[in-house]
Amino acid sequence: MCGYLVPSWEEIFNGTLSISQKIRKKKEDFQVIVAIARGGWIPARIISDLLGITRLISIQVESYKGEERHSINMLDDVTILDDKKNQLLLVDDVSDTGSTLLYLKKKLEEKGQKHVRTVTLYVKPWTKYIPDYYYQITSDWVLFPWELTEFLLPVAKKNFDQASEMVKKNGLFPYILQYLQEILKNDS
Repeated sequence: MCGYLVPSWEEIFNGTLSISQKIRKKKEDFQVIVAIARGGWIPARIISDLLGITRLISIQVESYKGEERHSINMLDDVTILDDKKNQLLLVDDVSDTGSTLLYLKKKLEEKGQKHVRTVTLYVKPWTKYIPDYYYQITSDWVLFPWELTEFLLPVAKKNFDQASEMVKKNGLFPYILQYLQEILKNDS
């Protein structure tokens, strides 16, 4: 891992816009967007708006805690999709190893979904699975605005100065440090 990539909200919107334009150009007609929770919620919602797809559902899986990778843990059941004729767009924020996308795509296909395409904002060069649509490839750890506390709190608990340095070095919202201090103060 080289470092951290900290996309701004504008960059995230530009990424979802670029992906949406690629989908429109291919003339694929998706009826349902499936957001992989939690990372895929925000990109999926923006893409649903850009493509005019109102059917947006969520399936939650976990495979990371901070930067530590764990086995895939499915928290929702994929039986929520009854109509097998729907074309699905499966959305996550990043394809790191690709395991989560592959796992869910396979589960959806096992349940009879015939047309499942995948989207992520970012792809790692070492991934086992390249999504059908993506914005950029990066070897950096991507730190999204919607996961700052989740990522920084464990660092701050061990070494607040290190968390503070990460915030400053990566151009993160400086007020997150005050929020982390409040959490640490209340937890002690």
